[in-house]
Amino acid sequence: IALLPADGSGPLRVLPASTNLFKSGGRWSPDGETIVITQIVPGSDRDLFTIVAEHAGAPRPLADDPGSQGQDATISADGRWVTYDSEVGGTRQVFVRRFPDGSDKVQITTAGGVLPRWVRGGREIVYLGNDRRTYFSVPFVPGPASGPVTPRQLFPLPPGMSPFGW
Repeated sequence: IALLPADGSGPLRVLPASTNLFKSGGRWSPDGETIVITQIVPGSDRDLFTIVAEHAGAPRPLADDPGSQGQDATISADGRWVTYDSEVGGTRQVFVRRFPDGSDKVQITTAGGVLPRWVRGGREIVYLGNDRRTYFSVPFVPGPASGPVTPRQLFPLPPGMSPFGW
């Protein structure tokens, strides 16, 4: 992973390499200081890490639970929470954690979900059901007391349309 100022004012900086197999660039924090990336960790699976861009130090674990953490983690607009999907017991579920330390993990779904996204304002999460055909919404109340709530079905995808736009 490499960083280059958008205005071309500085040199290309390559972030430190690690022994982990696969790295995918991820999401920037709203303050532009931290990047969430995904890496495949030998003996584990796909996990989420953070990198402080200014220091370009080694990646720090954000979510390294058993199972595969999703590649599409998104950070709330206030920069205090991250949502992602993770495989738990053979089913992908949506989770939220404090950002950037990864504490206060909260499972948001019970019937499965992938590709979670924050709705503007940070008090709602929209995600795609495990059927990959129906979108749902759940409210989010910050804090460790949060937990799974009954989702509201938003809409199904039209026939022949992919959730990825193809």
